[in-house]
Amino acid sequence: MGNLALAVQAQGRHDEAEGLYRQALEITRATLGEGHPEYAKHLGNLGRLLGQTGEVAEGREMLEQALAIFRAALPPDHPHIAETQRRLAALPGD
Repeated sequence: MGNLALAVQAQGRHDEAEGLYRQALEITRATLGEGHPEYAKHLGNLGRLLGQTGEVAEGREMLEQALAIFRAALPPDHPHIAETQRRLAALPGD
């Protein structure tokens, strides 16, 4: 579901991608839990999309949650941590 959301987003179909990301989040929450890096990955992708489409506050919140999960679950030098920090820094001011 997350990969489909990425593909749909790349085609510029942002509303559809948002729905797919939200479905991926729910599936991952139900199967792996909110502390799993895969859940954080979906949070980060949705947060990035929301930030790009003007929902900066919600996007920032999701990226911050993703970063906290990654920091708790992964080694400090993991690329997901650096990428999420870059995504947060790239958000426009709200």
